[in-house]
Amino acid sequence: MEFIKKLTIDFIKDFRWIYPVFILLLSLITSISNNLRVEESRKVAWIGGQEILEVPEGY
Repeated sequence: MEFIKKLTIDFIKDFRWIYPVFILLLSLITSISNNLRVEESRKVAWIGGQEILEVPEGY
């Protein structure tokens, strides 16, 4: 068990965190720029959830 714990800690220390951070920042910039250029009806809601639609009659 100690061996696995040591391997895990070594992996976390050696992991190149710059790549996931770079991908996260790139996707954030892309999503913000996309939201700025599209029309209002196609924008993504950042806070809150999806719009809840009314249940059609008969259900």
